[in-house]
Amino acid sequence: MTMNGDFWFRIRVAFFAFAFFTGLGTPLWWYSNNDSLNSIAWIGIVLGFAFLPFYPLFIVFTVGIQAVSPWSDPTWTRPTHRKNFLVLGNPLLVLHFFAFLVASSGAGVILSFLWNGWMAVAYGIAVLCGSAMVLIGLELSMRVFRQKMREDT
Repeated sequence: MTMNGDFWFRIRVAFFAFAFFTGLGTPLWWYSNNDSLNSIAWIGIVLGFAFLPFYPLFIVFTVGIQAVSPWSDPTWTRPTHRKNFLVLGNPLLVLHFFAFLVASSGAGVILSFLWNGWMAVAYGIAVLCGSAMVLIGLELSMRVFRQKMREDT
């Protein structure tokens, strides 16, 4: 069996579906009416939103370290859902995969509000926003390190 784009797309969809259903089954105690657990959940949500503007900078810094790494591929390609995300020489592919994996989980958490309550929506939105900021950081990284980028063939 050849590992073409359809193969990697199917593998991604399987991982994303698993993450979605994992988020959907987030434990009920996390969103309980217990005041101490609610305050812990709110701290996580507030900190998640507070650090959002810094996510793209963290991603550019991380990708920048990989840009000068001798173990990194000499050139990188733009990430898509049809590429092998296990290629560690191209950090863009790995980060792209994990951003969408976390977003899938966040979508499941948002849908779990039906039985977990409105706190699930706040937490899920924080997770989705974090994933979006990672994707913005990837786009920014491709612009900053454009000398490493090559056109797809």
